[in-house]
Amino acid sequence: MLDEFIREYEAKWLDEHIPALDGHTPRQAADDPTRRGDLIKLLDSFPADDGTPGHMSAQRLRSALGLKASNRAPSPDLLFRLFQSSDG
Repeated sequence: MLDEFIREYEAKWLDEHIPALDGHTPRQAADDPTRRGDLIKLLDSFPADDGTPGHMSAQRLRSALGLKASNRAPSPDLLFRLFQSSDG
């Protein structure tokens, strides 16, 4: 049941406006070469996919977005920007 909820949330997340992506959706960022790097950094900041229930899977998200796995390190402020409000 939890896994189903996480997968549904991941599908919705792909079309949400994300502050860390300057208000763009992950799909928009994946399609835009000037924003794709920020999306990859964001996905790289997710915890490793170890099969633990209740965690979003960067691997599944990359697959849904047509992106390959990446070894780039995230910028230090990326998680902070992810959770900033996009109000305004």
